[in-house]
Amino acid sequence: MKKNIGTNKLLFLCICMMSYLPLKATTPIAELWGARFAATFEYEPIKDLQISLSEELRLADYDILDCLYSEIGIAYKPLSFMQVGLSYTAITNFKGDTDLPLHNTNYTTDLRHRGTFDLTFSMKANQWKFSLRERIQATYRTTSVNLLEQPQTTWVLRSRLKAAYKPRRHPIEPYIYFEPRLLMNGALWNTKNSFETASFVGHQDAYFNRYRFSLGTEWQVTDHNALDFYLIYDLLQDKDITASNNPNPQLTMPITMQTNHYLAVCIAYTFSL
Repeated sequence: MKKNIGTNKLLFLCICMMSYLPLKATTPIAELWGARFAATFEYEPIKDLQISLSEELRLADYDILDCLYSEIGIAYKPLSFMQVGLSYTAITNFKGDTDLPLHNTNYTTDLRHRGTFDLTFSMKANQWKFSLRERIQATYRTTSVNLLEQPQTTWVLRSRLKAAYKPRRHPIEPYIYFEPRLLMNGALWNTKNSFETASFVGHQDAYFNRYRFSLGTEWQVTDHNALDFYLIYDLLQDKDITASNNPNPQLTMPITMQTNHYLAVCIAYTFSL
């Protein structure tokens, strides 16, 4: 009974936090929905060294092509409580004049390259497992961008705090986590007087542009096969910057904070050797 009470308290705390953050959001607000399906192959050539290959398809509104993530990664555990990881991801974004249903092949693609460095610390307390993952992530856009509005390569820091509960002799492991994302090199404008006289400072702006909550459960089907069912909720808050370089860098309208709420249903499969 005590275990159930503890789990219920944790779930209640998560729901409260998810309910509180939208109250701080600024308008305009848009509701976004999606689904994600992933498959991963993991191989451990030597003890504590893991190599992984994964593919993830993301849908918008559950039936519209959004993007495809192709990733290769390596992770090493030098200490029992610490893991270091590196990964490369090729991100293919699907674009079209209209939304792209799954049967529609009339689209163009936008390729991005992403590199990540992870450092994860973990600890156990009876059946509970707590972890903190710090991830530095750089994403390069292959298409041209307006550098007065955003950088060509975006640098972010993602800090994930996760709690998981593993019952004895049971293949199910429910978990929750919270992850804020810090944008470290956004376009910075000096708007001290007014946006008409604003000056471009550079890519030095830093602010939290996403808060993510996730609730899910991992199911160890067999020794080599596992499934992960989870929900993610994102509170997205990005600065909406419209600028031109004609003839000098200038804002064409005031900078506003664009807020979106995103909810996705996700399923992931892992085969490990």
